[in-house]
Amino acid sequence: MLVGLLLLCLMAPRYWRSNDAADISDGTAKKSESYPNGATESLVGAGKAAMSFGRRPGGSVAENDPLNLWAAPTIEELIAARASAHRFEEPAFGWPVILPPATATGSDRTVARVAAPAAPGPRLTATFERVGRIFTQYSPLQALPRLTTKAVALYRLWSSQPIVVRQLQPPGPDGTAHKLASPAPSTLRLLGPEDGQRVVPPGQRSLAQQGQGQVAGPIVGDPWCVPQVLFDQLERLTRHPQSAHWAEQTIAQLHALTKRGRLEGHDVQTLLESLSDSAQEAVRMADDTRDDRLRVELLRAHWGLARRIDCWAVMHDIRIAELSRERFASRGSLGAFFDSTPSKTVDGTDEIAFTENLEAYERSRDPQVARRVVLEQRELESSTEAHNRSLADAVEQHYRNANVRIAVTAELLNRLVAQERSETQALRDRIAGTPVRGRSRLQSESRVRLDPATGRWQLTVEAEGVVDSNTLADGGRARVRSQSATDFTAHKSITVDPDGVRLQRTVVNASTHNRLMGVTTDFDWVPLLGSYARDRAVSEYAARRGRARAEVESKVSAQAVNQIDRETLDAVESIERQVRERFTDRLAEAGVDLTPVEMTTTQERMVARLRVAGDHQLGSHTPRPRALSDSLASVQVHETALTNAAVTLSLDGNRYTAVELQRLLREKLPSITPDGATRQEVAFHFAEQDAIQFYIADGRLEFRLALTSVEQDRRAMRDVIVHAYYVPIVNGLDAELVRDGSLGIEGRLSSAERARLHNVFNSVLPPERRLPLLRLDNSDDPRLEDLMITQLVLEDGWLGLAVGPASGERVAERSRSLR
Repeated sequence: MLVGLLLLCLMAPRYWRSNDAADISDGTAKKSESYPNGATESLVGAGKAAMSFGRRPGGSVAENDPLNLWAAPTIEELIAARASAHRFEEPAFGWPVILPPATATGSDRTVARVAAPAAPGPRLTATFERVGRIFTQYSPLQALPRLTTKAVALYRLWSSQPIVVRQLQPPGPDGTAHKLASPAPSTLRLLGPEDGQRVVPPGQRSLAQQGQGQVAGPIVGDPWCVPQVLFDQLERLTRHPQSAHWAEQTIAQLHALTKRGRLEGHDVQTLLESLSDSAQEAVRMADDTRDDRLRVELLRAHWGLARRIDCWAVMHDIRIAELSRERFASRGSLGAFFDSTPSKTVDGTDEIAFTENLEAYERSRDPQVARRVVLEQRELESSTEAHNRSLADAVEQHYRNANVRIAVTAELLNRLVAQERSETQALRDRIAGTPVRGRSRLQSESRVRLDPATGRWQLTVEAEGVVDSNTLADGGRARVRSQSATDFTAHKSITVDPDGVRLQRTVVNASTHNRLMGVTTDFDWVPLLGSYARDRAVSEYAARRGRARAEVESKVSAQAVNQIDRETLDAVESIERQVRERFTDRLAEAGVDLTPVEMTTTQERMVARLRVAGDHQLGSHTPRPRALSDSLASVQVHETALTNAAVTLSLDGNRYTAVELQRLLREKLPSITPDGATRQEVAFHFAEQDAIQFYIADGRLEFRLALTSVEQDRRAMRDVIVHAYYVPIVNGLDAELVRDGSLGIEGRLSSAERARLHNVFNSVLPPERRLPLLRLDNSDDPRLEDLMITQLVLEDGWLGLAVGPASGERVAERSRSLR
């Protein structure tokens, strides 16, 4: 920069002449012997053109002002000046020449020339001409990195070629030296509104073509990934009259965004905002429509757009940050020009490959692709860049979402827990120091109340009742008969959160009311003395009434506390034991976590959203089916929860004979593994990973079994995949899955081998075997009277089941999609 400033100071004219004085310099337009071929005329003419760029209004330039420089010429003016100079034999580019100061005196504006210095020589003139051309065409800050890149490329080319010693050619016969080929003139190329000017010599490849360094601007390559699943959803909506226009407009916006190499360009942000508006419009349309199937499809399209927009927006921010770093590096650092690797986001994650993995998972839902996505997400999560962590958070939110949802209403809990109790028993006790005997009758009612809370389940077990007693207090010579009624209320709070179950202390309030029924003494037969003895007994009873009441209330409260604590603790321990034995312990042994994503309690229901997934597994990414509003209980399970939990069967990478496999499944799944004969000569070698996979779509559940080999009669059939499809059937409160159609056998197999495998797996997965979804131990339980399964949906990766009231000819909802 200092050298450039020095040259500029040397060439800048100290005084410029007026525009009207140009015709006075009559000797200037003539050819000079020091400048052959009319070079002087071309220089002066071009200089006039260049100086005219900075004219002030009024037709004159600044005079006698050493601090006032002319304005920088525009591209069009440079091209025009260059074209005007091409009429001469020697190429020359216009640059203002140094002229002596001019003076004007009098009204006739005569000009007196000051003695001019000696004319510069041809070498100095050529030097100034070359420097002027460079300063006019090139920006030094932009030319330095480009020249460095050329030097690096030449060095690499030289280092990869054998060294050849070249000698200078002798002069020709006529004594003249051979002319060296002059470099081709540079051409101007504009890459973008933010990229500035780039000068690339003809025939020279760009940096993107050479693979050297980084360039700002579109990179020619594969287009941005195509969200084919989203296009299919929108295509279905184009066939509905209410959503056709919106779907076609959204498809056009997606095409405009995805037909590019990267998410870059000045219009990307506008397209993302338009798609975000389209996603919100889908929600508004879903709220306005009365067609339930259309509402479901609009919400699916909304969430399909939302999860992609969240990821694409962060990727666009990452790309903008990369371009900023590239421009900064091209002006202040040479490190980028020595890096021949393609552009990456950070830590080696290519945004195009990353989004292609996401779209591949959207299409196939393959656990192997899911592991790649999780691996890249973990790298982004550990990055020091905030944008990369934001992208990891977006993937965590949309692709590792909860894959199990459970909702239970207070009404159903009270059906199962609430009960009325009536109990009569003999009473023998000591109250206020007096032995008491008689009978007591307990009547109580318990129920569950839900307390609104966020992040936990909060419920209270309440009990209220009365203890009616008919007692006789024997004081020796006097006996007092009385009736008492003790009312009590008790409540115990239970909190369930991700840390476990906490039981609060039981609080009981009791109130006793006594009534004296009669008094007898040993002196009743004696006149006067008997009356006196009874009066003394009544006075003694009245004196001890307060103490007796307190003791009765304390004993009733203690009995209520013991009963509620015992029953609550037994119920909680039973549920915890079943959950631990059936789910959490098995999942933990296989490296799969049961993570609560959301726990909420309202006055009507308790809701829990859980994720069944390990550190290398994804969760749900599609919207779950919404349960019916009158459901008393509902559960939605995503296919990823089933696939992730299948590792607890310990099949991956193991080899079992038919007998061993049946024994293992009977231990793991006792409710669905029947007893029966098996083919003892068959052995199964399961795949190293993902031996069992589940896929749910279009009202069916696909059970996929991957095996490395199946051995039968000393013959091994390798790389076998078995497909079994199941459809649901509903009968009251019983729901089961039954096999639909024949088995599918995939692999490079002959006809005989395929037939043998059909026989083998028809015995492993027989058509008559049913997989229970909901089965009651006692179908005649009066607590579940007038209830039925109101929804059983298998769509878009989800299995949704709901229980609600039975009414009339009501049948279970089976589909919620437009087809």
